[in-house]
Amino acid sequence: MIPFMIGNASTIFSMTDWFLAQGRKNYLFAGSHEAAQRAAIIYSFMATCKEHQINSFDWLKDTLDRIADTKLSDLQTLLPGPDWKPLEQNT
Repeated sequence: MIPFMIGNASTIFSMTDWFLAQGRKNYLFAGSHEAAQRAAIIYSFMATCKEHQINSFDWLKDTLDRIADTKLSDLQTLLPGPDWKPLEQNT
């Protein structure tokens, strides 16, 4: 992730940090309470990916590709975390 400057020169944020901050700011304008909850869930997934140094785009693409074929009892394997691996590495 390439950092960029926001505000003064002593403050450096990554793009993910900036988008997460903007998301929190815009929850009031999500359209409905349910839409705001869905947005919060997505932002939580993205923050979890960042915490575990997982590329959030790769995680989301892999999860959407696999979720239809995943048993309900195995859904936890799709969550971003230290045990998550893309499908190619799981076989």
